[in-house]
Amino acid sequence: MPQHRQRLKSYHRRGSPFTLYLRPGQAERLNLFSRKRHVAKSELVRVAIDRLLAHLEKEDSADSVGLSS
Repeated sequence: MPQHRQRLKSYHRRGSPFTLYLRPGQAERLNLFSRKRHVAKSELVRVAIDRLLAHLEKEDSADSVGLSS
């Protein structure tokens, strides 16, 4: 790959690289939602992770005040 293309590609990336291994069927479902909603798969995964982290932080907060079961 030419040097200038490599620089452009890395310039447009935001955040840290992360490898995600999906269970059978999950990749196909992700592709379907991506095409249907015209949204990049990476954006769908970012939203899902944001929601997961918010949920986990909420659970941690409940644990710290003794509200979890």
